[in-house]
Amino acid sequence: MTVCVASRVACSRTLRRLRGEPLEQRLCLSAVRIVSWNTANAPNSPTEDAYFSTVFEAIGDEVVVGNSMPPSIIALQETDNAELGSNSIARIETLLESLYPQKDFGRAVTMLDSGDDATGFVYDTGIFDLVSTSVVAQTPGMQAFAHRIMRGQFRPIGSDGQSDFYLYTTHLKAGSSGGNASRRTAEANAIRLDIDSLGDHQDVIVMGDFNISGSSEGAYQNFLRSGTGQLFDPIDTPGQWKNDPRYIDIHTQNPAINGAGGMDDRYDFQLASAAVFDDEGLQYIDGSYRAFGNDGTHTFNSDITTGSGASPGVLGALAAASDHLPVVVDYEIDVVVPGIYVNTGGSDLRLTEGGDSVTYEVSLLTVPDADVQVTIATDGQTQVNGSGQVVLTFTPGDALVPQTVSIGALENSESGGTAVSRITHSAVSSDLTYQSVDEVSLSVRIDDNDAASVVISEVMYNPAGDEPDGEWIEIANLGPGAVDLSGWQLDDEDPTDWSPIPDVSPLPPGQVAILHNDAVDSADFRDRWSIPPEAMVIGLTWGSLSNSPTATNESLELLDATGAVQDIVPYDDDGSSWPMDNNASSIYLSDVRLDNSIGDHWLISNLGVDQARHPSGSPLSPLDVGSPGFAPGLQIDPPRVVETRVAGQRVIEGSRSVVRSLTVVFDRIVSVQPGAIQILRDGIEDLQEASVGLAMSARDVIDHTEITLTFSGNLSDATGSLIDGRYRLRIDASMVTSGGIALDGDDDERPGGDYRFGEVASDRFFRLFGDRDGDQDVDQFDLRHLGGLLATQSFDEAFDADDDGDLDRFDLAELRRRL
Repeated sequence: MTVCVASRVACSRTLRRLRGEPLEQRLCLSAVRIVSWNTANAPNSPTEDAYFSTVFEAIGDEVVVGNSMPPSIIALQETDNAELGSNSIARIETLLESLYPQKDFGRAVTMLDSGDDATGFVYDTGIFDLVSTSVVAQTPGMQAFAHRIMRGQFRPIGSDGQSDFYLYTTHLKAGSSGGNASRRTAEANAIRLDIDSLGDHQDVIVMGDFNISGSSEGAYQNFLRSGTGQLFDPIDTPGQWKNDPRYIDIHTQNPAINGAGGMDDRYDFQLASAAVFDDEGLQYIDGSYRAFGNDGTHTFNSDITTGSGASPGVLGALAAASDHLPVVVDYEIDVVVPGIYVNTGGSDLRLTEGGDSVTYEVSLLTVPDADVQVTIATDGQTQVNGSGQVVLTFTPGDALVPQTVSIGALENSESGGTAVSRITHSAVSSDLTYQSVDEVSLSVRIDDNDAASVVISEVMYNPAGDEPDGEWIEIANLGPGAVDLSGWQLDDEDPTDWSPIPDVSPLPPGQVAILHNDAVDSADFRDRWSIPPEAMVIGLTWGSLSNSPTATNESLELLDATGAVQDIVPYDDDGSSWPMDNNASSIYLSDVRLDNSIGDHWLISNLGVDQARHPSGSPLSPLDVGSPGFAPGLQIDPPRVVETRVAGQRVIEGSRSVVRSLTVVFDRIVSVQPGAIQILRDGIEDLQEASVGLAMSARDVIDHTEITLTFSGNLSDATGSLIDGRYRLRIDASMVTSGGIALDGDDDERPGGDYRFGEVASDRFFRLFGDRDGDQDVDQFDLRHLGGLLATQSFDEAFDADDDGDLDRFDLAELRRRL
């Protein structure tokens, strides 16, 4: 199977590596040319056919960024269908097939609007399937669209849907009055809502005649506002484009002086979603955006024929064909072949023994014909979802939906530095394409928690003021315990040494110490930088930090009292991987849990970001910028449970008729050791008999962890629901940690204290089949409700005692037993 989408561009099966992710197999990477054009209801005569044929041939011949190719998709505005006899979109389809006889083009078009205009697409059927079309609906309260906006869902031939993208051919309300601008704003808002409904990470292009005079217009701002469907202008050229010669090379209207003025408006656009600028699916080719025929050489506000953006014949055809220029952009199509996709979010995975878990996502690269089981296995140093092996099932319906996997490092009593754990992913399926996919491996670095875990987190090596008086270094204790820094020392390759750290109090976990030049009094240093009281400030006889560091001339080390190296930062100022020095700002680790030997993990301090600020008062320079005392990602307060949901519901809500799960929500990402959670049924003295069999599923959601428990054993029925009775949940605080800090289970703002749920009536942790309203009894209300469902053949899973997907006499009998 191949997908070669441009006859003049090399197309081959490739392997590509995304940062922090495994190799992905892709079918083909090639270019397509997408055109947007308001064609002014033409062509409708042999003379007009000749103009359009000349333009389309020239578009296909134009070499841009090394590519030339026929138009692949043309989005048309002010076109005609056959409703009133003329059919300009069909004529364009015929013209393209005459120009490129080896190709077959298709078309889709809206009905005519009140101005007798339509919008639509002509597309190369050898490259794309048009999966669906729809017309964008107006939102409540807005005036009807001036022109119908068509959305097309396109699929590269040979792909399974994972490379689909969406195009909108758009024609907004014309006119310069405030009322017309307001209508454009409302129309753009309705389009944005339609894009938002497609969901995150969709490849979307909105193109056409926007009739916008400048970037400050509400319509343009609606397209670019943040959110799920945010669009971006590929040429990023904000301004008041209308009648301004500074934007002469992006004007698209009017190519001929015919009573409406010459070239002085940028009315026509192609805007794209963020996904079009990544390296998957549909991808924008940088430098390919152009108003066709306009190279900015024509006489401003005059005819396009006065320029040299194309041959005289082509410019004449453009002037005669329409009162708009086409906007032409080239894109690449990246189609994925079957395989396992492991996404770490671009970060290296690093753990601490017995500490926080980290997560990544697993999905399939294509939609299979049958279920695929992906087995994830560890080498014994780590666990996935609390086990040494886990099997994820992907169906044809959810193959592309990522499943989150949590990794934790097992506790090891031996001190052994940093280890590497290998996690493998293999697939089994009756789908032949997934029977031979490559195994995917993932490496995870594991830091030993038996050694001191102190890292260099911020360096001020080139302050604006006197040196070395203004230099300083911040170190952070990642835990799990306090660290005695007495006798520790900084070092590098220079002969000038720092003095050892004097006898000081131990540095608590989750805290930082700032080491500075003792030429400045420590109290003054703390005051000048407004360093919080919990951070340590320690003066030293200062060494030397290079102002022009390179990978070979500056390697900052932190040594413990025995002389053993505890951390190394080989900082640089190359401006590519490491931040470029500006002779004022410190550099700091963007997250103290990241590998600080990698330049991409460091940022340069900017005022107001991550608590960066200026110092105040001599001898420090007020131009300096830094954040001593604050290290991103270093948590001080213990983790807590913020919510417990019975059967997926908040405690104060709903039914207790069927309880097949319980979900515990923490306030941050936590690591939960196996056996940390126990559920007991009241009224049974033997703890073993009272214990509910549990299966635990951990899911990290953006910034917190959710643990969902499902039930098994003699205290659950055949459907997985708890049997009738009252229950208690207990979480061992010592077995739930974040950054080495134990759970604050009893909510006293200190680590430790087990979390308990179900010990008071208000927790409502019970199960009673038939108790739909959760009032702790089964009464006539519950019976009447079930009776009504049976009479109308309706369904409510709360009354489905045998979980067979229907309500029948068996369910009624079970309720009556408890009435």
